[in-house]
Amino acid sequence: MKLNILIVLCLFCSIAFGQDSKLVLAEKLFVALGTESQIEAMAHNMDAMQRRQLASVKNIPKEAKPFIEKKMSEMIQLLFSAIKKPEIRKRYIDSFASTYSEQELKDIVSFFESKAGRIYVKKSPQLQKNQFEIAQITVESIKPEKQRIWREIGSEIEKYSK
Repeated sequence: MKLNILIVLCLFCSIAFGQDSKLVLAEKLFVALGTESQIEAMAHNMDAMQRRQLASVKNIPKEAKPFIEKKMSEMIQLLFSAIKKPEIRKRYIDSFASTYSEQELKDIVSFFESKAGRIYVKKSPQLQKNQFEIAQITVESIKPEKQRIWREIGSEIEKYSK
């Protein structure tokens, strides 16, 4: 009986310790990746995209634009305050821990703490910005075809509405 209790206790401790070490590694990965600054860069990119979209809308009265810009700034501040909450950081760390095995975390952290990994992290925001711009150009290039398809969908819907 005592042996069974001891075995169960040892199993529980090894599982708990294993999970703790995974969380420690996941937090190291969170830091090594510069996740907080990447999240902030993503929020800045979203803000810039929204502002470009606002600027491209032609039927907004000039008098309304300052109010809309103020409200957009409120939204982006709301986003920034939300992403800085400790529970968001914990969710990212938990996500890393649940996605990767302990050995995978060790290997990934090792890479991102290396010179090549630090260069990758340092240049990632610019790379992501470039890729985001490529995606925007791609979406813009197919805009006429998308509009044509939506017109066709609208025409088809009208047939059934009569």
